[in-house]
Amino acid sequence: MGLEARCRASFGAKSGEGMARLEEKEITFGGGAKFKIALADVKKAEAELKSVEKAVSGERQVLDEEVKALQAELDKTAAARNALVAQIDRHTLAIFETTAKGRKGIAVSEARDGMCMICHVRLRPQVFNEVRRNDSIIQCDSCRRILYFVENAQAPTATSPAVPQA
Repeated sequence: MGLEARCRASFGAKSGEGMARLEEKEITFGGGAKFKIALADVKKAEAELKSVEKAVSGERQVLDEEVKALQAELDKTAAARNALVAQIDRHTLAIFETTAKGRKGIAVSEARDGMCMICHVRLRPQVFNEVRRNDSIIQCDSCRRILYFVENAQAPTATSPAVPQA
């Protein structure tokens, strides 16, 4: 006869409280659910668990290093943004932040061929001419994004990144 102990056991969908008996080659649980587990299976599962824990530990270290690198990059970018924000007029910054908050983070759009390239609404000719001068903040009448103009801009090709859609 092996060792006995009162315990709570769960195995798959079965669980219960009862007596567990450790025999030479198996563990027998007799309670609300009755089952036997071979000790060889237990040792195999323990070895597999250690292997998985080791792999997870290695992956966790890689992810921790990646998080540190990304955090450093984020801190560097935030510092660069703060330096630029200090140079921008408060009214202009308020327009940018309000628009970005209301438009999923995209506050600016290129004006090309008389159109806002985000919402694809045709701009009034006078507005497009004002945007082409690039000397003041002009917002799209439709999506309210800040418009900018790039001289000699070409349409995106299959290899170049496309402008995000609204």
